[in-house]
Amino acid sequence: MIIYLQKILTWFFSPLGITTFLVILLWLKFNKRNLILLIIFMVICTNLPLANYLFKKLESIDGDNKEINYDNINHIIVLAGGKTNFVKDINNNHYLIDYSGRYIQGIRIFNDLNLKKIIISNLELSWAASFDNQITDLLKYFKTLGIKKSEILVLDKPLNTLDEATKLLEIIGKQKIIVVTSAFHAARSKIIFEKKGFDVQIYKVDYLANDEVYNNFLNYLPNSNATIMLSLMFKEIIGIIYYSL
Repeated sequence: MIIYLQKILTWFFSPLGITTFLVILLWLKFNKRNLILLIIFMVICTNLPLANYLFKKLESIDGDNKEINYDNINHIIVLAGGKTNFVKDINNNHYLIDYSGRYIQGIRIFNDLNLKKIIISNLELSWAASFDNQITDLLKYFKTLGIKKSEILVLDKPLNTLDEATKLLEIIGKQKIIVVTSAFHAARSKIIFEKKGFDVQIYKVDYLANDEVYNNFLNYLPNSNATIMLSLMFKEIIGIIYYSL
């Protein structure tokens, strides 16, 4: 129940939630002030250059991957949530399509550092069926790479990042670990794992912000990508504040 409450509260503070509130406010009391508030907010939350700038600030918290200390690490955990697809080509060769890059990079680090365990999650999201077969596909892919069963640790049906940290603590205790996740989720993830007592080294992937120079006026027209980025940013900021308390 707490999980769903957090999702609902996050939605209320997202651009869509705030826009809905302003629309209702305008409907209840139509006046120029409420209309101007709605227009201003919609212009802000659909502005791609602004969204990209703010999102880059979020992704840059805690530096970048060059600052990672790899000494005395035996475990790497790839946080769930990155969508994958396990496919075969016409020559019957197996490939993993990793949309976030979390698993591909996690495997690379695991092999390069010759770590003892790579940890993945059998994610349980009742509102998203897209992850239902992921763990089976990942285990098949690991097998094609020669990764042994004894080197793989699967967390049993965590609901979110806090649940992943809790389940991992119960299994391996407080250790120095590498956590692989999307750059926008890195700050919140680090706080959560550190609160559980882990010495956390965050490896960021899946950067969404870019270094593009927006010198064309078309870039400043309403853009749905801006709303998506700002919604993710609001969610992470709320999470950072919540787990920092």
